[in-house]
Amino acid sequence: MKLLIVEPEASGHRMSLYVRLLVRACVARRWAVHLLTTRRAIEHSGFALVQEEAGAHLRILLMEDVRVSEQTHAAALVANQIRYYGAIDRAFKRFTADELPDLVYMMHLDYFDKVLAIRGSPFGAVPFAGMLMDVKHHRRSMGTGPATRSDALYDWLLRRVLRIPTLRAVTVIDETFMAFAASRPEYRRVRYVPDVGEVTGTDTREVSRAVLGVPARCRVVLVYGTLTRRKGVQELLEAVASERVPADVSVLLAGSQDAETAALLRGPVAQDLFSRRRLFVSDGFHDDVLEHRVFNAADAVWIGYVEGFHGSSGVLHQAGSMSLPVITSAAGLIGWLNQRYELGVTVDPNDKRATAAAIYELFADDRRRASCGANGKRLAERHSIDAFQRALCEVIDSKPAVS
Repeated sequence: MKLLIVEPEASGHRMSLYVRLLVRACVARRWAVHLLTTRRAIEHSGFALVQEEAGAHLRILLMEDVRVSEQTHAAALVANQIRYYGAIDRAFKRFTADELPDLVYMMHLDYFDKVLAIRGSPFGAVPFAGMLMDVKHHRRSMGTGPATRSDALYDWLLRRVLRIPTLRAVTVIDETFMAFAASRPEYRRVRYVPDVGEVTGTDTREVSRAVLGVPARCRVVLVYGTLTRRKGVQELLEAVASERVPADVSVLLAGSQDAETAALLRGPVAQDLFSRRRLFVSDGFHDDVLEHRVFNAADAVWIGYVEGFHGSSGVLHQAGSMSLPVITSAAGLIGWLNQRYELGVTVDPNDKRATAAAIYELFADDRRRASCGANGKRLAERHSIDAFQRALCEVIDSKPAVS
């Protein structure tokens, strides 16, 4: 098997988790693996982890950097998809005969899935597959999000993608979408791959806290990943700063900060928490050692995403792998998983008083925290590195679906 993985970006878990684990599985299976990516991505710390592991087993092919608009209105999002599609199409057209793979795997079809539905595959006659991370038109019917005016359009577009002759499969990490798709024969090329979340390391809790400067007395709520507005950092800090939350409950922010988060940490609420040693920061990209350190130092994990986020988060399963309870928004797939498997407490992050009360209740009940952590551990076993790699490689190595 000669596999081409396409991933033009490296932020979040794109390179450090998803690409790295797929490359690792390919090397173990003795597949020839190439990666089509950008210079911007290979300059990211996440790519260094991929390259360090794979070494000479991974061949890198470059495409042009894609200029992406940060605006979120429909026209800007479509323009971004057109840019990604065009850059990948132009890069693939330059491939020599010996560079052509047996199959292309798009790590994130979300880069151009709407354009793909209209223009068809940019990979010519070469079979391809890919993962949709943010499929959403099923959410209203499955109770994991609101209906939108575009649901019917998104369904139509996905069905067009699924009819592309060279498509091997579309993979999703949302188990509720699989339930939605089960009764729809036109979705037979959709395959489920469990989102991955596994934290491993050897440091003791005492060592982790000592290195981070977190006192033993603190009970720590961790916020992990790329720290943007969507993470709900402001909402958490305001809740923890309220009088309803015990004074020994603190926040640990771990990950790269965007400009808005950095400005927030210079503000009065954050500065007050800093002064009372109730706010700690582990800044920048986190490799495996640093990742384990911050989870190991925590007592609970905040996944109170805001701004209408209804998708999945590997942080949920990372928390579970460390037997940590979670505090999540009630909405979306994360809230659905939390409530279905009893992983912690759900909140409306925009309701400061209710959020503070939920945090108080969680830390006041040792038995509940332990039970939620144990539930998370059991769920995380289904979302292990091995489970993710095995499911993904089965899809990649499968025979084409019958049309």
